[in-house]
Amino acid sequence: MKIKILLLLPILFLTACSAEGKTKMLDGTENLETYKEYGNTLLTFSLFSDIHFHNVNDATVKQTYPLALLEARRLTGDRIDAVVVTGDFSEGYIEDYDTLINTTKTYSKENTPLIASYGNHEGNNKQNQYVDKFGVEKNNVRTVNGFSFISLTPYNSSGNSDFYTMDQPDYLDEQLSNITADGNKKPVFTLVHHPIQGATNAVEAGTYKLKPILDQYSNAFVLSGHDHSPFSDKSLYKGKFYAFETAAMTDKTTSYFAIVRYTDKGYIIIEKYTVTLGNNKAHHLESDIVINFNEFIDSFK
Repeated sequence: MKIKILLLLPILFLTACSAEGKTKMLDGTENLETYKEYGNTLLTFSLFSDIHFHNVNDATVKQTYPLALLEARRLTGDRIDAVVVTGDFSEGYIEDYDTLINTTKTYSKENTPLIASYGNHEGNNKQNQYVDKFGVEKNNVRTVNGFSFISLTPYNSSGNSDFYTMDQPDYLDEQLSNITADGNKKPVFTLVHHPIQGATNAVEAGTYKLKPILDQYSNAFVLSGHDHSPFSDKSLYKGKFYAFETAAMTDKTTSYFAIVRYTDKGYIIIEKYTVTLGNNKAHHLESDIVINFNEFIDSFK
């Protein structure tokens, strides 16, 4: 039976593509009136972490990741502005970049940007792969619909890719300062694979150097992964900044992803989902997170 299930989903995905290779939507869309009270959506992105192509669950994620991409489109009425991955999409193999890039391109709306940060499984001393494949520096800033995404790459000269260099707090400070200089209230999405020590579920990893910088910028909205913890009430941290730890895509039976929205009334909405083999629809987890971000920013003035 397990073999039959594994063979079924690729057939489903093939039927979701036209002869030209363009993706078609699965039937049905979410009731887009659900969040209307929070304003009109200005930015929507699907959020993933720890896909881990090439590991023991490779056959699973090569089916659940495409399904999640399609479901994110269906659930938003095809309004995904970016696909965001907070690291560990590979096991250090350069071909995993091609798998991520090509799969994202195939199952996303045309020209949807992919924003991915570097994780510890991408491999220490392999940052050149990231630079070559994505065409950006290992620490970089991307902009989508006027919203900034800062990505930081873990690296330490001692050879441990669970840590961050001494100059990265300065880089983060400079970018956050420049982005928030005009006094705007928009979130600045900051991708760090490891959870920030002192926030969410973090108990290790060398992100402690970043927290004093983040504490100075209430606009910073940190996105991380790494721990492979299911979504819980500990996934969201609220201090002097917000941080959200994303559950892992790779798992023996269940893959997790989220949809993040920002509205013109200053709300951030995070919807949490799972996808499983043998089921062509995502399962919506209870308790969406709704944050009045403008009110949060104003509380620090």
